[in-house]
Amino acid sequence: MLHTCHRMDEPEHFHPRQDSRAQVISSARRFRVRGELQEVGSGESQTIPAEEPHSFSNYRDEEAHWITEF
Repeated sequence: MLHTCHRMDEPEHFHPRQDSRAQVISSARRFRVRGELQEVGSGESQTIPAEEPHSFSNYRDEEAHWITEF
């Protein structure tokens, strides 16, 4: 699933049965996983295990593009 957004915060949540992976295509995303803040830039990805609470945001003033896989 390809996403595009400009300045968005996703509240903390989890996926009970599947891992999720986000690959950033352009700009950057900020993830909070296990209480740690991680910045993921263009060309990088973040994998989040099932049942792991997490949140993410686009903190820059530019549009972000990323692909999510479940």
